[in-house]
Amino acid sequence: GVAVKEFYADCVASLPRLLDNTTLEKVVVANPLLTSISGWACSNTAKLTSDISDIIAPETKTIGQHAFKGSGVKGKLTLTAVSSIGDSAFHSSKIEEVDIESDNLTSLGSVFYQCSMLTNATISCPSLVSLSGTFGYCGAKLKRVSLNCPALATIGVYTFTNNGGLTVDIQDVCPSSVTSIGLYAFHGCGVTGRLSLPNLTFLGDNDFQQCGVKEVELGGSLETIPNACFYNCANLTNVTLNCPKVTTIANQVFQYSDKLKQLTLTCQALTSVTANAFANGGSPLKLSVKNGPWVVSMTDYTAAILDNIFISRSAMTSA
Repeated sequence: GVAVKEFYADCVASLPRLLDNTTLEKVVVANPLLTSISGWACSNTAKLTSDISDIIAPETKTIGQHAFKGSGVKGKLTLTAVSSIGDSAFHSSKIEEVDIESDNLTSLGSVFYQCSMLTNATISCPSLVSLSGTFGYCGAKLKRVSLNCPALATIGVYTFTNNGGLTVDIQDVCPSSVTSIGLYAFHGCGVTGRLSLPNLTFLGDNDFQQCGVKEVELGGSLETIPNACFYNCANLTNVTLNCPKVTTIANQVFQYSDKLKQLTLTCQALTSVTANAFANGGSPLKLSVKNGPWVVSMTDYTAAILDNIFISRSAMTSA
């Protein structure tokens, strides 16, 4: 019940859950001794407008979940030795820049979710294998994310969702090492360029819906190209699916991707393309089926032919 407005400490090794849900306005504790910040340490402190560099030292090793969620902390977050950052640690805060370089960090959850003031982030973590919800719904101010994470394998749900200002090359945020992508991961994201994922095991619904990607090449052990995965991708022109285990191209996968001109399938197990998979495309579509069960090669199809038609293996063979 104490109305604390300012908190200073220059000799602490840990910042406990001490100041959450207060009217706190200023905190200065950053020093090389401070290596741990507990969960909920400064959560729900909307009036706290300190620069994050005054609170967190680069040497900090652990930051607990919700530590600064809903706070007004701002500025640039720099971490050089961190091994763990809890979910929603900076959720909805006013953080503007992020620079994380660590050999020990293996995963990031929804750490910067809805950080609407975030403009750029650099993550250089050779041991990082998973992102999930990390930069979701940050909005138009997020212009650049650079991932130097050669071991990255999983991009989970909502990781880059609705970041229309993020117009970097797709391979900068989705490198070829990625094998699994959760639903809505890049939905509404401004990323552009060529997406190449040769070893995919999983894609989620609506993953790249309304994003700016121009070319796509997928391979690996996928079994389904899921619902609306590339729905309304206005710049998409060429797609190559080299996926021997894919049996289904699901509903609305390429619907309203009006510039799609060429689709190349090397999908020996493919048996169905569901209704609306290619509906309402604006360009004639050149379909090339290689080494598959369908006896079709280099045949031109307009969107009208494919619109609302279930295409079975037998139908394609007879065609």
